[in-house]
Amino acid sequence: MSAEIKEWNLDDMHLVFLNDESMNFLAYATIPLHAIGISAAINSLQRQGKDLHGYIMILAHPVTGRAVKREDFHFDAPNIQIVDGEFSYIKPRGLSQKLKDRFSAIYEAGKRRSREIFVAGPDIYAFPYTMIDHSKSNSSITMIMIDDGAGSYESFASHYISTAKFYSKDKKLLKRIIAVLVAVVNCVLASKLYNRAKSGGALLDYRLFLRSKTSKKQWESNLAICDDYKNVFSKLGNKNNSLWECLNGCVLINTQPLIECGMIEGDIDLRLYEKVISSLNGLCDNIVIKPHPREVDIIKYKSIKAEVLDDSSVSQEVMLASLKRQPCCIISLFSSTLLNAKGIFKVPAISLAKIFVKEDISLTLKKQLKNYIKQYEGMFEFPETIEALQQYVQKISDNKD
Repeated sequence: MSAEIKEWNLDDMHLVFLNDESMNFLAYATIPLHAIGISAAINSLQRQGKDLHGYIMILAHPVTGRAVKREDFHFDAPNIQIVDGEFSYIKPRGLSQKLKDRFSAIYEAGKRRSREIFVAGPDIYAFPYTMIDHSKSNSSITMIMIDDGAGSYESFASHYISTAKFYSKDKKLLKRIIAVLVAVVNCVLASKLYNRAKSGGALLDYRLFLRSKTSKKQWESNLAICDDYKNVFSKLGNKNNSLWECLNGCVLINTQPLIECGMIEGDIDLRLYEKVISSLNGLCDNIVIKPHPREVDIIKYKSIKAEVLDDSSVSQEVMLASLKRQPCCIISLFSSTLLNAKGIFKVPAISLAKIFVKEDISLTLKKQLKNYIKQYEGMFEFPETIEALQQYVQKISDNKD
């Protein structure tokens, strides 16, 4: 059937899972990190003896379009096909049908039947589970949460409301209000679905971090899946790439596309990186700046006394997996690479958010930074001054020696 369909929708998937009882795996990805998480989940399930048959849908990201390639996946499961997909039905569902779908999913969550179907994705509690007819196919769903970067660790309320505000910011006031109200409803329903699935043993949490059992403000590496992520990155990497040798033992600075995203104007971020690099010179083997793939003006970093690694051919995680020595530490503002470096590779991660929030930046960006600090302060270091940053890096360097 896959050869006949150029782009799959949910109706296509519904028919396949309804008519073929061997189908037991469905996943979706919109960014390369999702492909890594899905690959890690497949490898983990196979190690547990699961014989998987099904599909992975590559979806278009609402901003960047279809950003995932088939080469981003790495698993050995011949009965899982990767297809281009669309998260919609042929006949659009109205509000009442969407609510009915959500309540039906909550009702079914945690129930165990003879046929187990694994559904993997980042926003897994929002998946339209009613596309799989539980009663007719005698099936039950096991939800698999994969990592989505920083967004994985937001509360339901923060995730849904901030997303609604972002995608409705250019619309009229009434539509923005409606979008937020819908987000609140989605938040409540998603929370109920998550809790019901978790209590019923129908949820596999394959994010890189889990809440600490001793403190709700602390996060710990998810030992059940971190090695699977690392193995996938290792297999995707080119261990002989000489361009990446500069990363061995370095202080790695990940910049971000703040200008491209309309968050700042001028060179305020560049001045911060200059201060950071000036304070750290001599504390480690070398300092490397790795610009974000979406940054346009890379030349500006050439004026800083640091090596610039301009290579966006693969993700930074693939580079780290190929190194003989991990970086001394990784520094950024609020990049998801901080999470991945800490969770997968155990590299000390440092955010400049508490330093940057004191700069002359917009109130919107200040609020975003404060929310980031509040959410992730238990995951990595947040020095408040350049001097505190210098002391922390010095301590890391001394311990490595």
